[in-house]
Amino acid sequence: VMYRMARGEDNTPVLAENERPQGKSIGNEHTFDRDTADPVLWHATLLALCDRVGRRLRQAELYGRTITLKFRTADFRTTTHADSLQAATDSEKVIFGVACRLLEDLKPAGKQVRLLGVSVSKLSSSPPLAQPDLFGGGADRSPGSVSVVVDKIRDRFGSAAIGRLGARRDELRRF
Repeated sequence: VMYRMARGEDNTPVLAENERPQGKSIGNEHTFDRDTADPVLWHATLLALCDRVGRRLRQAELYGRTITLKFRTADFRTTTHADSLQAATDSEKVIFGVACRLLEDLKPAGKQVRLLGVSVSKLSSSPPLAQPDLFGGGADRSPGSVSVVVDKIRDRFGSAAIGRLGARRDELRRF
């Protein structure tokens, strides 16, 4: 087997993107240019990561129940912390709320951070069956929902065409 692998021989069929089996999780990570102890930058980065993860979930028409935060310090110690929701979601708002809570649980104040990551697992293609939240916050894929409208703008004009102010650290510092 090793001999064949070393020669680049493989009988595994090549599959198109839409034929590949569904992944076990959807996530994004960001490695900072420099280690940082700036909590404003951490939260702005988390917001951008959660935004991307929510968009990827909606593009794949998936919902997830478990949200995992990955946190790597300057000394390369990696910590992950996860929490499961009662109902699956594709909402970046819900994902961000859980990710922020997980970050606070890690008590990173004063630590130099090298990498942050957010992933969603326990994926399902069926929408959540839980009773809808009276005040919103659940998965909303109706044509007029903010997430769907933002996704359409990004599809048409590119991912940088529209974004959340909180995900833009430089703009945040002006206020």
